[in-house]
Amino acid sequence: MSKGANGVYRMHAVDSIDPDKILSAIHDVCLRSAVTHGGLFFETPLGQKTLRFVSAPVSSEILEICEALLASKKHPALVLGKKRHSPFNLFANEQSLSADPDYDAFLETLRADGFKAIFYLPLRMLSGRLFIAAVGTKRRALTAIEARLIHSYCLDAVEKLENGSSVNFSGRDMLTQRERECLIAAARGLTEKQTAIELSISPNTVHAHLENTRRKLGARNKLSAIMLGLRLGEIMPNEIEG
Repeated sequence: MSKGANGVYRMHAVDSIDPDKILSAIHDVCLRSAVTHGGLFFETPLGQKTLRFVSAPVSSEILEICEALLASKKHPALVLGKKRHSPFNLFANEQSLSADPDYDAFLETLRADGFKAIFYLPLRMLSGRLFIAAVGTKRRALTAIEARLIHSYCLDAVEKLENGSSVNFSGRDMLTQRERECLIAAARGLTEKQTAIELSISPNTVHAHLENTRRKLGARNKLSAIMLGLRLGEIMPNEIEG
């Protein structure tokens, strides 16, 4: 923040944040969420850009089409992402794209390469700048719930970077293993009795673990405890799915 000539303080644009730092934070989120492919899209005065990470190979054909779409300033991540605030599945938004052979080839090549779903996650910064995180996996399709949870983690990371805070997803130092297991079971929709059967403990013990979890996380109720557990990295989306 700086003081202008008129004596009014104004916020600096946060374009000074290195996109590589945002990508690194998103990469950490995705590693903890069982996502194997991802990237970060954004625009500069020179055009549309992308940074990507993969822990599994992507075909050269996909990369070539992706680069061609970026060069022509019509990559669907940014074309569709500018109008949205929540995660969206590219494969569920085909009708939103114009009849363009490049788009058709991109979607066809992604499916042929084994992708079940590609989610784009809009990340708007306080400066107004827009980044789009892209996440996907070939093992199984990500669910909309998982995408929203990953989106939440990514938004937290961007906010911390904007505030000059370090991004730390170490987590897992507040709850005991049994408390974590009970919270994961609750997030999966199991009752205390069903959780007791699954973990071979009594329902009263499950209830006690959940109450301890709620108090430790400062949550008002079980649902709040689940959401806080996810935000703090005590439990992960892929653990709930599993």
